[in-house]
Amino acid sequence: MKRLLLVAVLLAVTPISLLAQETEPGRVDVSGSWRLRAEDWSWFDTPARETDYSFFGSLLTVNAGQKRETVDWLVEGAMPILWSLPENAVAPPPQGLLGLGANYDQANRDSTEGLFVRQAFVNFKGLGNGRTVKLGRFIFSEGMERSYDDANLMWLKRMRISQRLIGDFGFSHVGRSFDGAKYAHETGTSNFTLMAAVPTEGVFDVDGNDQIDDIFLAYGAYTRETATPGEWRLFGIYYDDDRGLVKSDNRSAAARNLDREKIALSTIGFNWVQAVPAGENGVVDILFWGALQYGDWGTLDQFSTAFAFETGYRFTGLPGKPWIRVGVFDGSGDDDPNDDRHETFFQVLPTPRLYARMPIYNMMNSTDMFVQFFAEPGEKWTIRGDYHGIGLNKSTDLWYAGGGAFRSDNFGYAGRPSGGADNLLSVVDLSVDYKLNSHLSTTLYLSHAQGGAVIDNIYDGDTAQFFYLEMTAKF
Repeated sequence: MKRLLLVAVLLAVTPISLLAQETEPGRVDVSGSWRLRAEDWSWFDTPARETDYSFFGSLLTVNAGQKRETVDWLVEGAMPILWSLPENAVAPPPQGLLGLGANYDQANRDSTEGLFVRQAFVNFKGLGNGRTVKLGRFIFSEGMERSYDDANLMWLKRMRISQRLIGDFGFSHVGRSFDGAKYAHETGTSNFTLMAAVPTEGVFDVDGNDQIDDIFLAYGAYTRETATPGEWRLFGIYYDDDRGLVKSDNRSAAARNLDREKIALSTIGFNWVQAVPAGENGVVDILFWGALQYGDWGTLDQFSTAFAFETGYRFTGLPGKPWIRVGVFDGSGDDDPNDDRHETFFQVLPTPRLYARMPIYNMMNSTDMFVQFFAEPGEKWTIRGDYHGIGLNKSTDLWYAGGGAFRSDNFGYAGRPSGGADNLLSVVDLSVDYKLNSHLSTTLYLSHAQGGAVIDNIYDGDTAQFFYLEMTAKF
């Protein structure tokens, strides 16, 4: 906790006047951001391991770009720095990595400082009729193909639809980019997007410059606006992973080690979201998201599904505009580790923290029933609280965590055995965001997890906490 206090002091003495410079007018715009976060973890008790620790992460980005009538370009550099990482927070299976500090430590034994090209692209706009082509290295978030003026609808798209399966993993201190091409055709009411790319390394590894050459990703989506504030989207994803790594699934270790065949999966999905005014003092929202997967999981046939249903009501006529939402998500699991079929839903390359704010589970073999509360007690304040009850879809499968490939030699997902149970854990959390001005904002986040039978089968303790304090400056 002493280190967290040091960060609080650093935030207090930061020369705000230097961070609040307006971009100089001119032909080429130069801007950037600096994010500093102190994280404090208290993992489930594990003998002879470091389960209580604090560490720090900083991510500085600087970009230069130009917008012209027919073409845009942008080059962005990133410099992540990590310090005070835990040195003994990795335990033998089945305990594994004990919090995100262990992920960073395992991926950065040689250096905890990086400098790499995060984006470098040219975007051709002079193709007529709303068509654009982007070439190079860029950040991509599926589900955000269209923008709207309605703030409630945009929050639902950004926080409850986008990046479920493809995202930049922006919560991490490094992030993820894509090297490839994107085509988009925007009309007054619809958008058609195609993207083909190779992901970069990064996420937990501070060296985010190299490609993961043996992974190929293709995405296509058609999005259409509805009459009231809302939209629907039909999308497809193809994912090809030929790295020859041992896969994370519920087969025996011997069977998994023998299967080094590639993963070749197709995902087709649909989502629909509405934010409908309910009288003069309220907004009702409703959201559905679903996906089906098929293809090859190494030597196994893949067939898996996932869906989400959510609804809520925002009291726009009350002070703070409180918003209460409830929902359920279900991602299929595998019920037989010895057959020739793999039925665990695969989350591809997402930003998992949007859907697991305490990032110790994901959408694979999971059932998540939740309640969310939001309020804006002032123009500069946002308060959010969640309760999640998480179980395993199949007790014969694993408890999965992770957000996809981030190095050529790391599969990107880890699985722990359930011990025949399906009650994973419950999570309650609270976040407070304060926007000092247009350049500076801070976030305080606290969470507590109460383990169920799955946790009891793995660890000596059944409670965990995650806390962080974050500052973001834009210049």
